[in-house]
Amino acid sequence: MDEVVEAVEKAKKEWDEAYAKTQAHIKAIENYGKSREEKEKSSNSLQRLNGLAQDGLNLLNSLHLKLDLLAPQLPTSDQVQSAQSLLQSWKKECNNLRLSLRNANLQAKANMRKAAQEENKGWNDICCRKHHREPPPYSSTDGSGGGKKCKHSHDF
Repeated sequence: MDEVVEAVEKAKKEWDEAYAKTQAHIKAIENYGKSREEKEKSSNSLQRLNGLAQDGLNLLNSLHLKLDLLAPQLPTSDQVQSAQSLLQSWKKECNNLRLSLRNANLQAKANMRKAAQEENKGWNDICCRKHHREPPPYSSTDGSGGGKKCKHSHDF
């Protein structure tokens, strides 16, 4: 097999591996902050996950440039044509990954905000019961659901 053809095949294999890893990092970013236990269990911070995703995107860009340089050196015009269409496909996939990364970060931000609100509500609930020595408003004995408002302006 020709050296150029081998280099192209190697680049394709590296692309597939890097693409799958980058997608996994983006998925982890999207799920970041959904549960507190998951967050504590995970050794990856959001910043680290973003760094890994950016590294993956940079590697994909590097492989794109490599294929772009190798394509004209392929032995047959059919192979050159095939490599050119693969380049177009890779370009679209990279753009889709960048968009997915942006959306994943927006989702992670929303997850963290929601988790913080739920945690804050839990603390407010504990605070009010401690101060007022009463059960939480959502567990009324008459079945009405309570709906009280605390003096400390904690809404329930």
